[in-house]
Amino acid sequence: MLSAIESDYIPNTCPDTPEQAAAPAAADRSHDRVRGATHAAYVHQSLSGPPPPRTGRAVVSGAERARPLSETRARGLARMGEVYGFDFADGPDELFALTADHLFACIWSRPGLTLRDRRLLLLGALAAGGLFDVAGIQVGAALHNEELTPRQLREAAALLGAHLGSEPGEGLDAVVTAALDKA
Repeated sequence: MLSAIESDYIPNTCPDTPEQAAAPAAADRSHDRVRGATHAAYVHQSLSGPPPPRTGRAVVSGAERARPLSETRARGLARMGEVYGFDFADGPDELFALTADHLFACIWSRPGLTLRDRRLLLLGALAAGGLFDVAGIQVGAALHNEELTPRQLREAAALLGAHLGSEPGEGLDAVVTAALDKA
């Protein structure tokens, strides 16, 4: 039996047409772990070089201009720009497709939660899982986008420490400190 949230789950890709949107969604979640892992890998890959410009818009570079963007890809690129606060160029590989088309065009674009809400939930999950490197990306984006203040981030770390133990709380607090030292 599916809960109300699970019955609204959008699997694999977002629809590009109203007809596709009207089709019932299957509840196949077998690839969820892969999607999360591929997103984290893509963001790390995107951030490994010099920092990109921080304008919050999607960018399509020379070779990529030759092929038109689907509505889903355009929505995903735009949402990625909003979430991280800098431009993302379209990418040709499956890893990028999962990140832009599913995670950002679908999941991060669903109604019901603000970007700030999603960011707080994600920070809690990342801290609980010990994924402090990815949490650092989220903390930096939250500060850049002015979604959370340093004090609010420290309070989130304290709350997580009280509920999950010292390692998640102290780990997130160390991530916040590192992000503030960079600023």
